[in-house]
Amino acid sequence: MPLDDLVEELIGFKGDKRRDKTRLVTYKCAYNSAVQVYDYKRKQSRVCLGPDLVRLEPDEQFTVVYLSGGKPKRPGVIKTLSVGLGPDFFSDIF
Repeated sequence: MPLDDLVEELIGFKGDKRRDKTRLVTYKCAYNSAVQVYDYKRKQSRVCLGPDLVRLEPDEQFTVVYLSGGKPKRPGVIKTLSVGLGPDFFSDIF
C-alpha cells in the first residue's frame, strides 16, 4: 500500500531525498509519545508508545494527527505522526 505524500514528508523524505519503496517503512517514536497505525485489511488500529521503532505491515498506514496551535489557537496548524504525552506540552495564554 503506497504512503501518502504528507506521511512521507513527516517521516523525513522530502525534496531530493527519496524513499526506497522496496524497504520496510519504519518510524522512530520518541520517548513519552504515541503513534497510531491503522490496518485497512483488519479494520483495526494500534497505538505504539515510545521509545519504540514502529514498523508498518503490508496493509497499514500511519494516522496523521492534526492539532491546534499558534497563539491564539487555530485548528489544524500542526500536522504530525506522534503525539506527546505529558503536561509539559501546554502553551495556552490566559
